[in-house]
Amino acid sequence: MRKKIFYSVGYFVLLFYIVFWAPWRKGVKLSEAERLRLHPIVDSVKELFNNHGASWWVHAFYFCSNLFGNIVLFLPFSFVMMWVFRMTNVIKIALLACLLSLAIEITQYYTGTGVADVDDVLLNTTGAIAGVYLCRFFQNHSKYFIHR
Repeated sequence: MRKKIFYSVGYFVLLFYIVFWAPWRKGVKLSEAERLRLHPIVDSVKELFNNHGASWWVHAFYFCSNLFGNIVLFLPFSFVMMWVFRMTNVIKIALLACLLSLAIEITQYYTGTGVADVDDVLLNTTGAIAGVYLCRFFQNHSKYFIHR
């Protein structure tokens, strides 16, 4: 049980480091309008094609890293909820992930440490849902995960 708690705390520390304190968060000054994206998918696609002087490939890379990064960032959330807190309900885990993600986005907006993006909330929640099914897969197909 101590290992689970240690890994859970580690996950949340890493999560908050990435979304608030990582070096790439520092020194980027955005206007208030640039720090808020409320149109699902539309704003991200617009950003993909508005290259701001850089090549389309650079923006495609950032688009894909944002897309998959937000999903991957919340995969472990489900493992923590299922293994440490013994939650099994997909809807409850998805709701908690959505609320945590929403809290992160609101905090990023008000502290100026990132862009508050509705797509991030959707992608993080999707990552948590995928994490539930990934966790179940591991539990069903691995002796190691069943007895721990």
